[in-house]
Amino acid sequence: MTKKEQSFGKERIFVKNVLKKTIGWRFTMNIF
Repeated sequence: MTKKEQSFGKERIFVKNVLKKTIGWRFTMNIF
């Protein structure tokens, strides 16, 4: 895994967590 891929993975996890808080866990699971 390259550095770019790692940072992208972290960003995706961060976005997921933000969506979980704002929209709701169940809805987030449907997207990702």
